[in-house]
Amino acid sequence: MAHNNTIPNTIPAWCLHPTRKMQQQQLQKQQQHEANHHQQQQQLQQQQQQHLQQQQQQQQQQQLNDL
Repeated sequence: MAHNNTIPNTIPAWCLHPTRKMQQQQLQKQQQHEANHHQQQQQLQQQQQQHLQQQQQQQQQQQLNDL
């Protein structure tokens, strides 16, 4: 951190409004949580579909063996 002296002239808005930054962070956390939950649901669905496909393949093999 040697460049402490070179502070940019453009101060970010959230420096002036710390409460707004907090609100934004909370919103982002909520959105991220919802997104994570959505991803988990999708993964579960994919796992179920894969399981179904495996069952179908096993059934097909049994039919071939019967022939």
